[in-house]
Amino acid sequence: MYNEKFNVTIKNATATDSTICLPADIRAKKEYKYRDQLKIIGGNSEIRVDVVESDNFGTINLNENHLHQLGLYINQQVSACFQSIDKIKIGPYIGVFVNIGSLNSLMKGTPYKRLLELIKASKEENAIVYFMSIRSINWPEMRISAYSYNFNDNLWELKKFPFPDVIYDRGGGFLPNQMPVAKYIRHQFDNVETLIKFNSQHYFNKWEVYQRLASYEEIVSYLPDTLYCTNTNDGSIGNIMAMLNKYNTVYLKAILGSNGKQVIRLMKVHCGYEINYFKNKPVTENLSTIEEAVNRAKELLSSTSYIVQQGIDVLQYKERNIDMRALMQRNRKGQWQIVAVPVRIAAKNCSITSTSAGSSCYLFEEALINLFDYSVKDITKLKNEITRLLYTTVQAIEAEYGTFGELGIDIAIDNNGKLWFIECNAKPGKDTIFLSKNEEAYKKSFRLPIQYSQYLTGFTN
Repeated sequence: MYNEKFNVTIKNATATDSTICLPADIRAKKEYKYRDQLKIIGGNSEIRVDVVESDNFGTINLNENHLHQLGLYINQQVSACFQSIDKIKIGPYIGVFVNIGSLNSLMKGTPYKRLLELIKASKEENAIVYFMSIRSINWPEMRISAYSYNFNDNLWELKKFPFPDVIYDRGGGFLPNQMPVAKYIRHQFDNVETLIKFNSQHYFNKWEVYQRLASYEEIVSYLPDTLYCTNTNDGSIGNIMAMLNKYNTVYLKAILGSNGKQVIRLMKVHCGYEINYFKNKPVTENLSTIEEAVNRAKELLSSTSYIVQQGIDVLQYKERNIDMRALMQRNRKGQWQIVAVPVRIAAKNCSITSTSAGSSCYLFEEALINLFDYSVKDITKLKNEITRLLYTTVQAIEAEYGTFGELGIDIAIDNNGKLWFIECNAKPGKDTIFLSKNEEAYKKSFRLPIQYSQYLTGFTN
């Protein structure tokens, strides 16, 4: 019974006392027929309420002080379950950790689309979601000043909340001077024993991921040849030259870069060497010698540590590179599932396929059938191999880094039909799904983190 979930509606108490009217089937049980008080747990806050008889089953009437303490709104519907014979937990309280820019968008009332979709999903799932960042936490009082959506007045509000049950870490994109603070906050989260966290990994180190995945026999054949380089090591130039002579095309990538930033394509061409990168727009430069090309590429990389990677002869459409961004998420049973595998087509003259660089996105089947004339049989065979690779990869990543709730995995197909693992993203955006016009998968991608939070906190039957 203690894991049985039910819904309650928050109402305003007319007196100073707060009360709860239990659902009829629970009130009828002998343990509750004559019980006159219960404790309500919300996040790390606890209040005591009277149990009352009423035809308005499944309501909690809270006085102003208790509403403030629990961070709730009138008419808000929340999930509840018994923790013990005399304790009812409501929630889950989910603190979404985001960067300062995301909070500023809420403060201005012009939220990023992904924040709006997440708050819509929380309403559908009767969860309590709020958005917090590095300046939101009052550690001595264990209270959070965070933004939530007031559906009664249709506006975003900054208000105080209990410490959450779950931290859903979406905190990518911090400015350089903010990153040490974000790192400190994540460390502090680790010290809160009652707090459940997922996706706390900030960025994956590309070289470290390559090394770790290369130890898995079932994955290593999908990995492009990769070497580690630094701007302070003279031997790195020799590594780049050797790779370029071997493959004709190589990619230099900062080990902690994201969104296609700090990625440079270096290739041999008939008149020398060509460099391509994205800086507000695709840029191509031609150089005469390999030494000039390598030194120019290193100049463009602000990172002192980077990888040089085999250039793959990927599928192209009208001379534009193609890859896929798979979104993997856990569901309300804690199980991994593939949400979508959109196909990305790079912008003209651009060597990267990130949507921030203007790539186009298509549904998987739509792209392969319409652009490459794949048969249904070919697509089924390819999907089966992609599925095996994705599940094998998330299992390996979790074995190396710990549990995640979602992962973005970039994969590519070469002109011989071979699959390649490109990289893994710890803070996957859902823009590829949105741009591919997969509305069902897009909405699902925001519901699943809420449902996984419910699973983690026992709010599933």
